[in-house]
Amino acid sequence: MKLLDKMRQQKLLSMTLLLFTLSIGIVIGTLVNTGVHAQRTGVAAPDATPLVLPKAVQTELKECMLVLPASIPALGMGMAMLKPIVPQLRQAREQMRSLSPAEQDEVAAALAAEIAPLPKEQRAEFIEHLGSGFFPPRVSDGVKQRLAVK
Repeated sequence: MKLLDKMRQQKLLSMTLLLFTLSIGIVIGTLVNTGVHAQRTGVAAPDATPLVLPKAVQTELKECMLVLPASIPALGMGMAMLKPIVPQLRQAREQMRSLSPAEQDEVAAALAAEIAPLPKEQRAEFIEHLGSGFFPPRVSDGVKQRLAVK
């Protein structure tokens, strides 16, 4: 019982000392208020070049800022529609990577045959993103080789 009373007294004493020290610190801090203020200069660095955006970029930025609030719900709906598809895409990518080299060459030949009739701009855009990770490198290289793209 004495031990419990002693622990209570120790806690009370330490808590009192802590509060007293904190109070003294607050009083001293209030009395010695020199203050901390930000430096008010016009230029951050004297040799800095101001950033000037061309008028076309400013106009486009303003248009984007006007369109952005209206497009947020559509973006959310689009992401909601993609969410169930992502596991299927991952599974298809893994299946594509597990194909034998001969089967990957067949996929590259079939893909090149499908891409060849596209207009030049669409074909170039497709080929630009072909090696982004879905198709194995052997397939994307094979398509590029068959379409003579460097």
